[in-house]
Amino acid sequence: MLRGLLAAALLACACGASIAQQDTREADAARIMEVTGIDRLILANARSSVAADPKSAQALDEILYRVRPPALWGPKHPAWQPAKDALRPLVAAETHQWVQAYWQESALKTHIRELAYSYRVVDMPAVRAFAESAGGGAWFARRLAEARAKSGEAFFSLDPASPAALEKLAADARKRFDSLPAAEKQRVAAFVDGRICDACGVGLDQVLERYIAEQSRWIADVLLTHLAGVEYRVSDRWVAQLDAKLANQLPVDSKKQILGTLEMRADATLVFRFTFHWKDSANGGALALEFPRSAAPYAEVLALAPGIAPGQSRVLYRDKGGEIGDKP
Repeated sequence: MLRGLLAAALLACACGASIAQQDTREADAARIMEVTGIDRLILANARSSVAADPKSAQALDEILYRVRPPALWGPKHPAWQPAKDALRPLVAAETHQWVQAYWQESALKTHIRELAYSYRVVDMPAVRAFAESAGGGAWFARRLAEARAKSGEAFFSLDPASPAALEKLAADARKRFDSLPAAEKQRVAAFVDGRICDACGVGLDQVLERYIAEQSRWIADVLLTHLAGVEYRVSDRWVAQLDAKLANQLPVDSKKQILGTLEMRADATLVFRFTFHWKDSANGGALALEFPRSAAPYAEVLALAPGIAPGQSRVLYRDKGGEIGDKP
């Protein structure tokens, strides 16, 4: 009798386990990622954030100030923009290669895992069904194509495309969505407006949008960190290439110590500026010493840049013997 009761209990447990819904969220998330390209949408969003962040421009400036130091040149120098234009494709090639490896080794796995566990077990099949539908596929394709066109793919692209090609992809994706049958457009509307449950009021789309936003912020931080910390063996090569390509346009590359610039104002006041890297700017520090004509060392300072006139400035150097002057 006891043996029969135990057998019945074990059978009931086995039946209960088979009835319980199997957790297939990671497999479902991988399939959703495959058919929708949500990870690439996340990357496009991150690129937009990086492009708008001042730290990305600062990272490029840091490299240009290694070509020549801040006292010698800056954005107003005629060779600055040509140098930045020549630097961009070098940075692009490196960031494309880096992000492609990073995506396969780490990022994609993280995106899949985070998507899987953003939803409850009971909700994931509905998300997958929507992603695999004609309406869901067209909806995701339009979002991705428009995001890529908006962000551009100058840096950090999985498959770089020109602005014209991206605009065409976006136009084609809009046509595809607009031509959907009414039933498929209704499917999209139901997904966007639907609720997981009346009590919580949270929708499948709301969970998805929160996931995309959080992942986009995380990836943007990763991209900025990489851009600001490119290995010196790589950036040194860029500096050498820019130096060789623009040698005739760049300021003289002196072997002397650069002290700063001496400027003469309209009233003949001399201003000696020490220019250096500081905090969050490649050219953020500028300590200035002023010498009006009445100052005791005025003549001595003026002698450092013979012939300087109001409105002009000269770079001052110091040689190994300690001699200071304006000759590189």
